[in-house]
Amino acid sequence: MTAAFFWDRSGECKDPLTAIDALGGSRAKPYLSQFWTGSRNLQLPADNAILMSGTTDDLQEALGRDIGTGLEAIAVQQLMAIWYVRRSAGLSTKTVVSIASVQGYWKLQGNAPDQTGYRWYRLYTGWVMNGGIGLDTLRNDILPDAKGVKAWF
Repeated sequence: MTAAFFWDRSGECKDPLTAIDALGGSRAKPYLSQFWTGSRNLQLPADNAILMSGTTDDLQEALGRDIGTGLEAIAVQQLMAIWYVRRSAGLSTKTVVSIASVQGYWKLQGNAPDQTGYRWYRLYTGWVMNGGIGLDTLRNDILPDAKGVKAWF
């Protein structure tokens, strides 16, 4: 199995089912660094999101490779939401992660995925402001929190 990454530039992937479809489509990439322009941080415009899907091990492996290329962090404008869903995929369960601006992409005041009407849950409950989240923190500290959680999609 492999990880998949998708840069949602149009706001089309707010519904987890649409996000899952996009991550399985031809515009998805196996590494986040394939969207990268060469600076240390991947800067997301406020109305964009980065999506990723895979088993925890697949995502950790892909992000480790991305870190090896020099990509250090994902940054968004304003408050960052790191939300997820878990879905069945054959004999395994995959995590689908959305990283976006709460105010820009989601049009919310607070980091509350239940207010969207979709079935996202918070993967990271802390507050991440403009500085962004380090890929090493995402890989080693945040993604493992989803491991073992039952699929609901």
